[in-house]
Amino acid sequence: GKYWESGPWGFSTNMSFMHRSVDGGDQFNVVSPTAIRPNGPPGGGDTTHAIDDQGVVYFGDLEGALTELDCSVSNDQGNTWKKNPACVPFTGTDRQWLVVDNGSNHSIGAAGAADNTVFYAFHDVALGHLIFSSPGSTGQTDLNGVPVFTPASTNATTGVFYSGGGNCGEIVFDPLSRNLYYPCAATNHVEVIIGHVNPGQRTGISFTTKVLSNSPGGQVSNLFPPLSVDSAGNVYVVWSDPGDHNLYYKYSTDQGNTWSSTVKLNSPPARSNVFAWCEAGSAGNLVAVWLGND
Repeated sequence: GKYWESGPWGFSTNMSFMHRSVDGGDQFNVVSPTAIRPNGPPGGGDTTHAIDDQGVVYFGDLEGALTELDCSVSNDQGNTWKKNPACVPFTGTDRQWLVVDNGSNHSIGAAGAADNTVFYAFHDVALGHLIFSSPGSTGQTDLNGVPVFTPASTNATTGVFYSGGGNCGEIVFDPLSRNLYYPCAATNHVEVIIGHVNPGQRTGISFTTKVLSNSPGGQVSNLFPPLSVDSAGNVYVVWSDPGDHNLYYKYSTDQGNTWSSTVKLNSPPARSNVFAWCEAGSAGNLVAVWLGND
């Protein structure tokens, strides 16, 4: 019943923001002992966060321009945080995303926490897109404190699971199909990378790439394409095309194996459209938001 949001303030400040709303979004307050970011600097780059079925909050920040990724955990709704300033063994990183597999036991307590997995996807400039995983936090007394991440893909050396494309959107886990979906902008089309996660699986995940048809305007490089999954497991991907300034989406009813024709979303007065975001709800329902200009 709480809303969370995070964002970077820039490397010149070394700070980021984390806010929480407990009143349905009417008011957001800083949750952090530093009064700005969840933990001490450095930071200020891309941020990401996720919440598991135990109410544990996970936060990630880029610790400098193409340097390390921070991993932080709060077991008390953001009042205190534990931090690992270099939680993945790579530098030259960028645009990270956190997502949680809550497993099958959603009871509050040790059993519910034990089957949680935290996935951390990010872009390594030299290698490509990597994915790591860790057991979720088991609570305040967790001896590990912050999740300990290891490569989740079949490429156990580096964790690389996608080497093509450019900017990639938020990685999404669908508990119905137990698939991870990772949408990426590949010049003139979107590619969706899909990995099936067996119950309890944290490593050795195999990923395949689905290439969608070319965008009508010939480009998909306006930031990154968001993806969402509805309650029936239908998959939606939305993107902004800087070639014709329109916003489009496609959907898949078979877990990303095949995709619909392209559908245009915007209409006048929205003639120039950027920074899309989307959220799917009940079966067949999608909401998309974006910045439109006449």
